[in-house]
Amino acid sequence: MRERQVYSDDVRLHVVEAGDPARPGLVLLHGFPDCHAVWQAQIEALSDEFHVIAFDMRGVGRSSRSGRSNAYHMDYLAADLTAVIDATRGAGARVHLAGHDWGSIIGWNYLRRPEGRTRVASWTSMSGPDLDMLWDWVNRKLKSGRRDQVRDALHQLRHSWYVFAFQVPGLARGLFGALGARAWRRVLRAGGVPADHPYLEATAAQARALTLEPIKLYQQNGLKPARAPAPSRVDTPTRLLICRRDIFVRPCVFEYLDDYVPDLTRVEIDANHWAQCSHPDIVTQQIRVFAREQAKREEHS
Repeated sequence: MRERQVYSDDVRLHVVEAGDPARPGLVLLHGFPDCHAVWQAQIEALSDEFHVIAFDMRGVGRSSRSGRSNAYHMDYLAADLTAVIDATRGAGARVHLAGHDWGSIIGWNYLRRPEGRTRVASWTSMSGPDLDMLWDWVNRKLKSGRRDQVRDALHQLRHSWYVFAFQVPGLARGLFGALGARAWRRVLRAGGVPADHPYLEATAAQARALTLEPIKLYQQNGLKPARAPAPSRVDTPTRLLICRRDIFVRPCVFEYLDDYVPDLTRVEIDANHWAQCSHPDIVTQQIRVFAREQAKREEHS
């Protein structure tokens, strides 16, 4: 495993790489409350076929914080991703991309930007919807007038209670600051991370570094998501990994995704939210096979 520092705007991003840089590039995006290490099993397993790249999001883990008041606006998060790709693969290079949770939310937004449409060869998404598409789904359900569809929307909103709770000033900081690793560990265990998983061996200081700053993701994007640039559709070949037992993102929220993504395949996994930790081999294989298929498509196009 190799480490480097990449600078983007006013932050220093901690980046790890594994595998031969001559191989196709694969970037893994982590979510909340995580760092790049949540992908450790995939980084190690996929490095035999890909140049695997992962990094700590701004303000997380070993990456520095921004001094901007709106540092977690999607424009800056997209710029961070471009900076990492340029530094590790070269300016203008194309990569395969996979994201989980907020990493997936960021990835969806990136694919609707000019740089994302040209820089990403394949996209694997797990447990993180595009925020525009999510609110469109909620609105469609609530306006349908059908009891079952309204119930679906309210069910997801109930599972997303933390999005609203994190808007309360000081609440999340008080929770994770006071309870530290205990609260962080409890969230991950509830989401399916096995009790004996090495990822859970975080100190109180490390847990705070994974939670306190990136809470701003919810505060700056959760209820008022930044509109992604037009067009709304995503033409990048996409594989959606649906975790059937996900306690945070219910499978039904992806119901209308085909309206936005013409080149879409769905794969269901009998897993909770953190499937890359609870079912590492399945997630690794899905990313591997899909990226391999798209690489071959590009070779013959």
